[in-house]
Amino acid sequence: MLDFVQKNSFGTIVTTKKEKPIATQLPFGLTKKGDDYFITGHMAYGNPQWRTFETCEDVLVMFQGAHSSPSFS
Repeated sequence: MLDFVQKNSFGTIVTTKKEKPIATQLPFGLTKKGDDYFITGHMAYGNPQWRTFETCEDVLVMFQGAHSSPSFS
């Protein structure tokens, strides 16, 4: 999984505000400190999602690999 995240660092972070999901797509970094790994990134101050980090119970970060669209003939 660590290799996948490093190769596919563009992800979607999902939090909630008043039980409604808020999602933002961002580039992420993966940092190791001791035995622990941390996902890091930067969110613009103008994005209201950053204010949810202190109050939401869970944070979900999703990473996707490359994909292609099927060609219908």
